[in-house]
Amino acid sequence: MRWKASHNKVGCVALPACACMCSQEPYTSAKYNLMYYSGAKRNSIGVRRKFGDKKQIFQFGGSNCVMERGQLWGFGEDCLRKLDAGVAEEDVKVWVKEAISA
Repeated sequence: MRWKASHNKVGCVALPACACMCSQEPYTSAKYNLMYYSGAKRNSIGVRRKFGDKKQIFQFGGSNCVMERGQLWGFGEDCLRKLDAGVAEEDVKVWVKEAISA
């Protein structure tokens, strides 16, 4: 398997070439923001609104997730793309939970 570095807001991490679209610049959204939660039992990404109530709309990953930080961040960027394309927040939440549990 070929490896390449992912350059995003969380730094450079070695990832398989198929893990995310790491050859591109980090994706940023005008409406939503990603937050990384680390710690002894936490390895998760939160998706938060930048408008209105500015609350977190969902979180994925966690202590039972086997994915690494960079892989979760890639899924987070995919969530931002879907949200910016007009997909409903609840639909994106269901999609990412299914995608990372598979």
